[in-house]
Amino acid sequence: MNDRILILGGSGMLGQALQYVLQNKGAMAIPLNRSSCDITKPADIEKQLKDQQPQLVINCAAYTKVDLAESEEQEAYAINAQGAKNVAKLSFKHAIPLIHISTDYVFDGSSEDIYKESALCNPLSVYGKSKRIGEEYILKINPTAKIVRTQWLYGPGGGNFVQTMLRLSQSHSSLSVVSDQIGSPTYTRHLALALYELSHSRSSGIFHIRSSNFASWFQFAQQIFSLCGISIDLHAIPTENFPRPAPRPKNARLAMSRWIEELQNPPLPNWQEGLKEYLSLQE
Repeated sequence: MNDRILILGGSGMLGQALQYVLQNKGAMAIPLNRSSCDITKPADIEKQLKDQQPQLVINCAAYTKVDLAESEEQEAYAINAQGAKNVAKLSFKHAIPLIHISTDYVFDGSSEDIYKESALCNPLSVYGKSKRIGEEYILKINPTAKIVRTQWLYGPGGGNFVQTMLRLSQSHSSLSVVSDQIGSPTYTRHLALALYELSHSRSSGIFHIRSSNFASWFQFAQQIFSLCGISIDLHAIPTENFPRPAPRPKNARLAMSRWIEELQNPPLPNWQEGLKEYLSLQE
C-alpha cells in the first residue's frame, strides 16, 4: 500500500491517531496543522494539494470548542462551514477523494429513536449549526465526498473526558457527572482504522461511525475510575444541574446503518475495549 494521505488538522487528537494507523498500514500520512494549511484560506489548500499530490484528503480540521463557540460564532463558522466548503471545492477540483469529519451535534437529541444517517438535522448550538452548514456545503459541492459523523472522542495527544476525570480525581473526593446524555465514547485509534477502511469504498455521502455500545457520561466516568482502581464518590446528575453555554443533545445515539448494512463492515470494538487500550498507554 502506497497511499499518500493528507490530514488537515493533523496535530489534533484524531489527526495523531490517523498518523499512527496509517503508518502501521504502510500508507504515507501527510499531517498539516493550521500554520501550514489554514482551511479558511483557499490559497493554502490549493498550494498543499499541488505540492503534496495526495491520493486522499481527510479533513479533521475544525473549531471544536463547543461552549466557546457560542461567543466566538464568527470563528466557528469560518472554520466549520466556510473552511469545509473550501476543502470540498478544491478537493473536487483536483479530483482527490475527501473524507470529512462531522459530529452528532447536528441533531437536537430530542428523538427517542437512534439517529440514522438520513435523520432530520436540527442542531441546537453554534458548533452544531456550523458543522451542519459545512456538511451541506460538502454534499452540494463535492458529490463524491464521504462525511463521517462521530462522537465523544478520546485518545492520545489531546484533551478529553478521560484525562479530565483523572485530573479532577486528584483534587476532589467526590464528583458529579451528567447521567442523561447518552452516546458512544469513541477511541480515536479505532475510528482512525475505520476511516482507513472507509477510504477504500466507492460509496459517498454521510456515514455514522462510532464505538459499539452506548453509555452516559456518568457510566463512562464509572468505568474510568473502576479500571484505574480509583475510589471516588461519584454522583449522577441531570443536565439541568450542570448548565453550559452550549446545549448538548441528550440522545446522541448514532445508528451505523450504512457502515454495517451497506458496506458490510463489522461494528467497531465497544467503548470499554477502547478505554482499556487507551488507559494501557498511560501506564
